[in-house]
Amino acid sequence: MKRFFFLCCLMPLMAAAQGPQADTLAMIDQIMSKWNEQTPGGVLTVFRNGQLYYQKAFGMADLEHQVPNTTASLFEAGSVSKQFTATAVLLLANDKKLSLDDDVRKYVPELPAYSKPITIRHLLNHTSGLRDWGVVAGIAGWERTTRVYTQANALDYISRQKGLNHAPGERYLYSNSNYTLLCFIAERVSGQKLPEFTAERIFKPLGMTRTQWRNNFRQIIPGRTVAYSRNKQGYEQTMPFENTYGHAALLTTTEDLSTWNQSWAKQAFGNEVGQMRITQGILNNGKKIAYAGGVFVNQYNGLTEISHSGATAGYRAWMAWYPGPALSVVCLSNDAATSPIVLSKKVTALLLGAPGEKPQDTVSLTTPQANAFTGIYKNDQGHELLRITASGKTVFLADTIRLQASSPSLLLAPGARKLALAANRQHLQLITADDTVTYTRVQPYQPSPQELNGYTGTFFSAECNATQQVALKNGRLVIIRHPSNKSVLTPAFRQGNTVGFTSGDHVLYLFDQRKPGFMASASRAEGIVFTRE
Repeated sequence: MKRFFFLCCLMPLMAAAQGPQADTLAMIDQIMSKWNEQTPGGVLTVFRNGQLYYQKAFGMADLEHQVPNTTASLFEAGSVSKQFTATAVLLLANDKKLSLDDDVRKYVPELPAYSKPITIRHLLNHTSGLRDWGVVAGIAGWERTTRVYTQANALDYISRQKGLNHAPGERYLYSNSNYTLLCFIAERVSGQKLPEFTAERIFKPLGMTRTQWRNNFRQIIPGRTVAYSRNKQGYEQTMPFENTYGHAALLTTTEDLSTWNQSWAKQAFGNEVGQMRITQGILNNGKKIAYAGGVFVNQYNGLTEISHSGATAGYRAWMAWYPGPALSVVCLSNDAATSPIVLSKKVTALLLGAPGEKPQDTVSLTTPQANAFTGIYKNDQGHELLRITASGKTVFLADTIRLQASSPSLLLAPGARKLALAANRQHLQLITADDTVTYTRVQPYQPSPQELNGYTGTFFSAECNATQQVALKNGRLVIIRHPSNKSVLTPAFRQGNTVGFTSGDHVLYLFDQRKPGFMASASRAEGIVFTRE
């Protein structure tokens, strides 16, 4: 009788598991099947309408000791952490202890006084123009993971910056410096360290029992995974040995982040804080951007998607909340070689349908029309270069990305980007859903050995707090940041009196032939001045 009762109870479950949902779960298993006992991995957790829909762990938490990942494994969430720092600041704003339109220097007087004030709202939306302190440190020769950084080190780099990437509110440009400063503001206003404040106001009330900040990398954290990256020989450990937090460094589980996602439907922090969190930034020209309070607010198949990705050392993360269908998708990983964004988007497509893409009409170019695009173009507002080549009637970006033509003056690039060539052929516009950036054609530069010798010397940057040497070795310029960090400078272009060199680590060096010294620029940190000693 007991066996009969058990079978009667089990049969409806078996029938349900054999329906369409079982097929979908099997397809999700297949999406996640890349990870195994020889690789790091991750955890995927999906909730629908408040019910657990899918949760599984894959791969290994520790390859050296053969410890598998479990659904309780702890990962670093990278920049997914930013929304918790943002919420701490928004709670303080709701408490009337600060205003989002306050000048940041009211709370962080160490910051230089720029021509226009930077507000807390600028920090939240990444529209401040502040250079990313980690990128500045990399230009100095010490990338993150090569040296132990503290909050004091980060603030020192930020405070040294005489210039900005752009005027406050003029552009959206992602920078970790924004959230490092928000952390300082939250701590100085509340009188508590961010780990204490968020535990008291966020984690404990919501029941996020496994979540904490990594503000001491030497601390023993039971259940923490080891992060890995992959090289030609295989996997190697890539851990975040630093004590900075606020912009990143949240240690958490997929289940805790799922609880966080669903808390917004319950208005756990009140409607006002909830609305502030998803209020998108507005640029000075009135244009709305996707970034809000530590999250991106986008559309997916006509549904609102509130999301963020994360990457710190070898950790990777993605979390998304779809309020309409009450869908939460969270994936955390200790494998830098695999993208949780890609995996999660495939899962989301199974559950909400693949995003439809309007077919683009294409035309065939003549050889002269293809050749009209070729050349080197420099971003008018930043450091990026576009190199376009042609082979017969086919146009390529960076030699390998094949572009389709929508018209003789418009190219279609991956990621719904378009490249529009101006009638004068001297300008190229990169058009995305969020922005239009103008690039100007520049001339290739092939300097003589005598010209190269003119760029050599010893240079100092107060903004980097670094002295670097530019030397001529075997007919090539080399920048020596310190004895273990050297990079060849490859001639890239000439634009008037300015010549540009690129390094293998994606830094652009600009020399003005009328002035001693150079400017170094990289993604998120532009125009750092070095003067000749």
